[in-house]
Amino acid sequence: MKFITILLTAGLGFGVAADNKTEQAVKKAEAKAVPVAAQPVIPKDATPLPDGSYRYVDKSGKKWIYRNTPFGVSKSEERPGPPIAQISDDPAKTEDLGDSVRFTRPTPFGPKVWTKKKTDLDTYEKQIWDRDQKKKTAQ
Repeated sequence: MKFITILLTAGLGFGVAADNKTEQAVKKAEAKAVPVAAQPVIPKDATPLPDGSYRYVDKSGKKWIYRNTPFGVSKSEERPGPPIAQISDDPAKTEDLGDSVRFTRPTPFGPKVWTKKKTDLDTYEKQIWDRDQKKKTAQ
C-alpha cells in the first residue's frame, strides 16, 4: 500500500513539473511569435467565374484570381494559359487509299500507323486529311 502511495505521489509531482515547463515554453513561444500577415479577402467588385473562383483587376491594372480553399482565401496573379496547338503544326501525314486514308504519325517509339474509311473519320483526322489535301492542290 505504501508503494502505491509513493507511486501516485511521484506521478503527481512529475505532472506538475511538466505543466510548469509547458507553460514556460508557451510564454517563450508567444514572446518570439512573428506577426501573421493579413489574410486575403475577396473584393466586393470581383467578378465570379464558372469554376467558383473570382477575377479582380486592381487599381494598377494587375489581374488577380481569388479562390476559396479549405484553409482560407487564396490570391494569385492571373497568367495566360498555354498556347493552343494548331493543326498545321501536327506532324501526322496522310495517304489516300481510295475509300480509306492511311495516317502516319512519328512517335519516339517509331511511327504510329492507322487506317480509316473516309466516312468514319473523326474531327481530328478530318482536319489532318483536309490540311494535306489543301497542300496537294497548292503544289
